[in-house]
Amino acid sequence: MKKLIPFILIIILFCSCQKKDEPEVSDGDKRKVITMSGLYNLDTGNNDIAERIFGFNNINTEYKLVYNSYQDYTDPVSKYNMDIISGEIPDIVFDLNSDLPLQSYAEKGVFTDLYEFMDGDPYFNEENYLFNAFTAMETNGKLYGIFPNFRLEAIMLPESKTDGSHSWTIPQFIDYIEDYPEAKYVIGAMTRERFLTIISQVYFKNDRTGEYNFNADDFKMLLDLAERFPADNGELDDHIYSSFSIRSEYERNNLIAPFEEIFHFRYIKGFEELYLKEKAVCKGLPNPYGNGIGFIPTEYYGITSGSGNEEGAWEFIKYILNAPPPDISKPGYFGFSVNMSVIEEQMAEAKENPFIVEDGVRSDNPYSLSKKTEDGDYIIVPVGNNTDEDNERIMSVLKSVNYVYREDKALAGIISDEAAAYYSGQKTAGEIIPLIENRVNTYLAERQ
Repeated sequence: MKKLIPFILIIILFCSCQKKDEPEVSDGDKRKVITMSGLYNLDTGNNDIAERIFGFNNINTEYKLVYNSYQDYTDPVSKYNMDIISGEIPDIVFDLNSDLPLQSYAEKGVFTDLYEFMDGDPYFNEENYLFNAFTAMETNGKLYGIFPNFRLEAIMLPESKTDGSHSWTIPQFIDYIEDYPEAKYVIGAMTRERFLTIISQVYFKNDRTGEYNFNADDFKMLLDLAERFPADNGELDDHIYSSFSIRSEYERNNLIAPFEEIFHFRYIKGFEELYLKEKAVCKGLPNPYGNGIGFIPTEYYGITSGSGNEEGAWEFIKYILNAPPPDISKPGYFGFSVNMSVIEEQMAEAKENPFIVEDGVRSDNPYSLSKKTEDGDYIIVPVGNNTDEDNERIMSVLKSVNYVYREDKALAGIISDEAAAYYSGQKTAGEIIPLIENRVNTYLAERQ
């Protein structure tokens, strides 16, 4: 079986942890209860997740899922962590915005390997899924969590200005941006600090050991490159965080590379028609192990180890992997799916005129995007339907991704602190690089 997802997903407690007693039945319902907990209430803007729970409970005759929210605690994350440590664990861990330290949980052995369920389930066929979305989440060859839907984050460039590939090296990346010496912004609204943090995670991390090895020459090159980015200290204009504003900077030749969240099959075609005026090539940050384009999961699920209800939890995981987005008529509202049959539906939808149904009457509702003009007004620009070629171009991108974007604020703080001393002239690159490597690896060791 292929490897799978390391980091984010679901939290499985050590087999040595004790599972608190759970009721076998509820209110006369003879089904076994499986529990899932997360940081958020499902009645405050997360009704899509609630619908999935309702759907599962409506059709499954053996198991009933009960959800427990931590949102009302003063410090939900700390409370969740304490419960995990003390053994007060659910059958399924749910994370919506990568707010839980799931990588740390995985490294501590909290999760069950989902590959074991896949291998032992005669009804599970890996060919029915975008399997690289699973392998991108692997930790030491094991899959500890899973996401049913996702967006992509990628640099979008005119095809005429690239070699057509999705990847590039650091020297190639530097050569590209040096052609734009007057541009104020480099990659979207990305700051110097975020660039260093993300590229460190994709470039210097050994996925097998989890350790970081900051090659001095390469990191010095990145430090100098990052100086082109605006610092997160007021250099980045507040208005630029608006997607409309940053794209308008691109049209003024003040932005080198748009950095876009791609969340449905029409998106690239729309961006081409609005801004590039030619075919786009999607690239990630420079990465020696892949193309650097990242999955951005909408949510994560994981099964805890030794809960006693693993089989029921797996039934729910399968359900969410196979359930379509709540409203597939809205292009990519829920992002791309890892389920190939849903992906095929999304591709078919992108080739047809969108429509709405009101009072039983169907009418066309052409897909369009908003664009900010130089005088600050917004105009609506209609976007044509996809062709098979448009869809296949996006599918080639989806199948090429092998990385999940993860936010580690502590790691970002370490890199930013030491890099600041370099940019202020207080320390040399030779002084800060071993300090960063030591502090990062000490932090990771303590986290375990």
